[in-house]
Amino acid sequence: MIVTCTRLGTLSSASASASASASLVNDGWVTIGRNYLVLGVYGRSNTIKYRILGDDDRTPALQLAEQFEITSPEIPADWIFRVYSPSEWEILPAAWSIDGFWMAYFDGEPSAKAIFEQEVSAMKRRITDKVA
Repeated sequence: MIVTCTRLGTLSSASASASASASLVNDGWVTIGRNYLVLGVYGRSNTIKYRILGDDDRTPALQLAEQFEITSPEIPADWIFRVYSPSEWEILPAAWSIDGFWMAYFDGEPSAKAIFEQEVSAMKRRITDKVA
């Protein structure tokens, strides 16, 4: 799944006033007009977020879906739907659905980092193969 950033998320009042005179095209995480590979979809209550790699191209982060337009809606066949509670769910690669995966990843655990990189590489290859 590929999305294009069409607007930035809510700015804090300090950020908003500091950039009021400039035309803001990025917020340090995403850039308007840039395409992003969706790594997962997360929902809680009435909010949907996409997990993407930020502009640094290495940090996965949840961003509000309303900031993006779907460019390519295809979801990989190996993704699963995981329900955490009646109002919280996620669609993500099966390898990342193990309890504690994200904590291990952000704690820098080598096996979690390797699993993450393997899945992202596979997603990027699928995109490249479709274009070629």
